[in-house]
Amino acid sequence: MKTQLSTAAAVLLCGAFAVGCNSKVKECNQVADIVNENVDALHKIERDLRAANDPGEEGKQAQAMVTAVQDATQKLEALNIGTDGLKPLVAAYVSMLKQVEEGGKEIVSQVEAAGELTDTKIDATLEALQNAQKAVVAACEKPSDDCPKVAAVFDAFPNSVTDDEVGPAFSKMGADLEKLELADGPVKTATTELIKVVKEKVVLLEKAVRLQKALEAAGKKIDDAVAQEDKVVDDLNGFCGAG
Repeated sequence: MKTQLSTAAAVLLCGAFAVGCNSKVKECNQVADIVNENVDALHKIERDLRAANDPGEEGKQAQAMVTAVQDATQKLEALNIGTDGLKPLVAAYVSMLKQVEEGGKEIVSQVEAAGELTDTKIDATLEALQNAQKAVVAACEKPSDDCPKVAAVFDAFPNSVTDDEVGPAFSKMGADLEKLELADGPVKTATTELIKVVKEKVVLLEKAVRLQKALEAAGKKIDDAVAQEDKVVDDLNGFCGAG
């Protein structure tokens, strides 16, 4: 969203007594006012959206974007444009706005579906998993025949995992730990707690991954739509600047 529609050239090209031309100038100026105001609003919202580091904040900025483009769409569609050639150009801009609106609504919908999922909660989830693992390691400071069994499961955990792989990796670890036959004692107690934490927390991690993918897809839809804006505005400028 880099270009602002300017109708200064169109105003200069039309004489004061050229009725048809004055009509074109008036309508071009009406369109320009709405488009330029919308571009300014979207610039700010886009910056705020990209700066957001929490799903809830992303949802708020996406809703602001939806509201802004809906307002611009309503204003443009309310214009009674009679100048030949201008109406399809405005329709093209409105089409772009509606694609942005669709992407913004998808972000809002996904954030609402995710509930109170925040970066803080995700970090706390990872910390809980790590602490539960550390508790098992601490229990094994006292020699036990069960420790090598648990260690083998830990060693099988991938050294490096992608966001998509985190949930499945922990799920497999929990399932493998459940298969172990452990004697009653500190190691079994700590391992049982780790299994419990894995079952509780992996769901949240997988939800976070799904949300991130959905937000990226919606963001791409917005980016693809906005990528059309320069051409649409250039076309409007070309038309409104022509004599």
